[in-house]
Amino acid sequence: MDNKNDSSKSLTGPHFLFVTFPAQGHVNPSLELAKRLAGTITGVGVTFAATDSAYNRCMLSKENVPETLVFATYSEAHKDDIKSSTSTDRSREYMSATRRRGRETLTELIEDNRRQNRPFTCVVYTIFLPWVAELAREFHIPSALLWVQPVTVFSIFYHYFNGYADAISEIATNDPSGSIKLPSLPQGSKLSVNVASDQCL
Repeated sequence: MDNKNDSSKSLTGPHFLFVTFPAQGHVNPSLELAKRLAGTITGVGVTFAATDSAYNRCMLSKENVPETLVFATYSEAHKDDIKSSTSTDRSREYMSATRRRGRETLTELIEDNRRQNRPFTCVVYTIFLPWVAELAREFHIPSALLWVQPVTVFSIFYHYFNGYADAISEIATNDPSGSIKLPSLPQGSKLSVNVASDQCL
């Protein structure tokens, strides 16, 4: 955990912790929302946490950053955490190690802010980081998922977990170029499934 700028000022309002997955499509929307909260709500504090790799790859634009927005890091997988030869296994190892290492550093960040009398009042996280919600729950901090994908993808997930799991899995397994009609899609459109069934989860 590393604070990228200092905000030792006492907060009078809520203190948000944003935790983003280190990919541009996650960083940009979460940083824009963090900037908006920090710049429009009087007394609010916002801490934006991303991995070192996100900072090193210059994914974060620090232009027009309100002074109530501070930057921090959380740890992700190291090269020695990844031992598999297949890309699927490497991805799983990366996510598992990032979860373990990230929980450690975010725990430090949460506890450090509590000691400084700047406790987080809400955690906002992006997809691929469900463990962040679990960590927030352990500290009794409300959390919210910031959905950064198109609403159609959200609808697909919703239907997968609400009555269409078998149909989607069937097409993904037996006819990957097939399609399925979901109720929320516009009339006449169909969902094409081109993923393995275990990736629908």
